[in-house]
Amino acid sequence: IYTCIPKKCPDYNYRCTLDFGKRHKIEKKWVDEPELSQTTKSGFREVEVSVDVTTLMLQLALEYMGTDYDIFRKNCCTFSRDVCLRLGVE
Repeated sequence: IYTCIPKKCPDYNYRCTLDFGKRHKIEKKWVDEPELSQTTKSGFREVEVSVDVTTLMLQLALEYMGTDYDIFRKNCCTFSRDVCLRLGVE
């Protein structure tokens, strides 16, 4: 396993690029708002929060360790699928 510049890997012939456009990962989160508790049963409301993609990649790096590689179950294709799912790309 090694790093290289995108599309410049000497051991691979690229066929095409898939453009997912600009994606901002949005997740829903419950936040506490004490002023809401006066008018409703709960002082919480749901909001959408942008997630940093760098943080997401750091989390995935811990889940996709080189020692866990499996040609059928945990490989570059499953990693790419997981990234797309977590970014909201369908």
